[in-house]
Amino acid sequence: MKNIIYSFILALSIQSLCVSQNNLNEPAVSNAYLTTLIDSIVGANLSKHTVPGAGYAIVKNGEIIHIGSQGFANIDDKEKVRPQTQFMLGSISKLFTTIAVLQLYEANKVALDADINSYLESFQIPYKVTLRQLLTHTAGLEESVMDRNKLSAEETSTLEVYLEAHLPEQILEPGKYPAYSNHGIALAGLVVQEVSKVRFEDYVNKYILDPLGMQNSVFELILDDTDNLATSYKLKGKKLTATPYEYVEIGPAAMLISTAEDMAKFMMFQLNPSESKILKPATLKLMQKQQFAVHQKQWGRSFGFFERQYRGIDMLEHGGNRNGFYSQLTIAPMDSLGIFVICNGGASAFRTDVTFDFLRKLYPQKSYEKKFLQDNTSVSEYEGTYRSNRRVESDFSKLIIQVISVDKIKVESLDSKTLSLFGYDYQLESTDQLNISNDSLANFPIVFGRNGSGEVDTLFLPGRSDSLKKMKWYEYEEIAYVIFGICFIIFIGITINTLIKFKRKKFKFHLKKGPQRLSTYKFLYSTLCVLFVIILTTALLVAGESLQYRIPKFFYIVFGLSTLSIPLLLIVAVLLIGQWKQLSRKSKMYDGLLLILAICFSWQLYYWNLIGFNF
Repeated sequence: MKNIIYSFILALSIQSLCVSQNNLNEPAVSNAYLTTLIDSIVGANLSKHTVPGAGYAIVKNGEIIHIGSQGFANIDDKEKVRPQTQFMLGSISKLFTTIAVLQLYEANKVALDADINSYLESFQIPYKVTLRQLLTHTAGLEESVMDRNKLSAEETSTLEVYLEAHLPEQILEPGKYPAYSNHGIALAGLVVQEVSKVRFEDYVNKYILDPLGMQNSVFELILDDTDNLATSYKLKGKKLTATPYEYVEIGPAAMLISTAEDMAKFMMFQLNPSESKILKPATLKLMQKQQFAVHQKQWGRSFGFFERQYRGIDMLEHGGNRNGFYSQLTIAPMDSLGIFVICNGGASAFRTDVTFDFLRKLYPQKSYEKKFLQDNTSVSEYEGTYRSNRRVESDFSKLIIQVISVDKIKVESLDSKTLSLFGYDYQLESTDQLNISNDSLANFPIVFGRNGSGEVDTLFLPGRSDSLKKMKWYEYEEIAYVIFGICFIIFIGITINTLIKFKRKKFKFHLKKGPQRLSTYKFLYSTLCVLFVIILTTALLVAGESLQYRIPKFFYIVFGLSTLSIPLLLIVAVLLIGQWKQLSRKSKMYDGLLLILAICFSWQLYYWNLIGFNF
């Protein structure tokens, strides 16, 4: 699904389309035209994406042009969305955490390139990372989703307690590879809290929201005060189902609650540096300035924002997802334009469709010169499947997350000079360390990175919040399916066959001594593995999405089984080696193959963090 959404956004960015030739800066584009335009686009997309309700705002040239609302905040009560209706903004919260950090930077209380351990008092992290890296998502941290959300305030921990217990591992070289990280921004929020000596939520409310006049905004969920908060809905098939409000343990990354009216004020702040009340003009410009890019021709990221160039116009953007709430904020500082869109359910593509439908009507399509610098290098070395660096590496959800949500993009060569991905053809432009390929329709570079050995191992795509690593053969989940499947069939065969022999009195269990001691331990190992696979699969199906709220204690028993399988496998190996000379040729082949499969099975358990208590 993420690949589909991303390819759609990329297509919007590079397709040659027949559009209105109105330019936003021409007098013909009046405030009334902008209002009518955004109202009609939102209305069309509400039904298209089965969205219950939406709020939106347009600002331009130093004034709020329009704050609109359509649909329902609560379907059952027929309560309509108003400009003052509250929504959960999800990851747009990160922009406010970024501002909080920059306020401390202005006051010379933090340095952007210092190790954050120098600011943390509650605990120290086992690796070096800076605020600059955290704010640009280049700290190299893994994703983490387990035990991250709660359904009641009583279940939540304080920010410092949660982060210390759920600290993500650093899986990439910091400052080099972009990998979107919620926990990274939460760490930046913890720095704000510990340096300012003010609880993070209180700091943002007092020093950012209040000065901006965002009176209906708050940086935490208070269930006693949700009368103005829209109900969120998830689309299941063609039906909208109400979902409960969630508390987020990583509040600085996702816990802002706001309105279309208040976000119009926020965009006014972003687009009018000289009138800034919470940051100096120079600091606001620093926030919007590019801070990281893998190549000079590719979009990068500023502090908090992601860069995008749409039809020749430089823009900054950030989206947000929060349990049925979907939001998008886009500003064009040089054009003094801002658009904010949020909805309370339906398809997440609503936010991007509204944004790009609006922009497409305002800006004419530019034609790009086709320019390719040919050389003698073949593109075959770029072929492969690349997976997102926004992934889990250290807990048992690694395989689950890779299957259901980690993007994988296949790059194929059509000839010695042409690559194909997302249905578009790219031709090789140069063979620098970062090799650029330009689309044949527009100047949007695809950048490849090389490792220390000179091998192509990374893919950087324009407009993405992460980078992608070329997958090695053993990293494919299909390998796990094959090994687990074959071993499960063989193990269950051994278990059933042994039990049948035992019932017919053709087999006796010998744990210490006896001719059938090896077979006894093969049975115990096989049965344990079969039980683990069955119980784990059942437990995951029963737990489902609830794993994001808490890990049931029953999982200690589940993973105790897989952990116990390792000493049993070692006993089988030792016994097999000890009896090797006495075995027939047929038994050697059978037991040798079984041992190899068992080792492969254990290797896969280890690789996917299914041995031990990795949660």
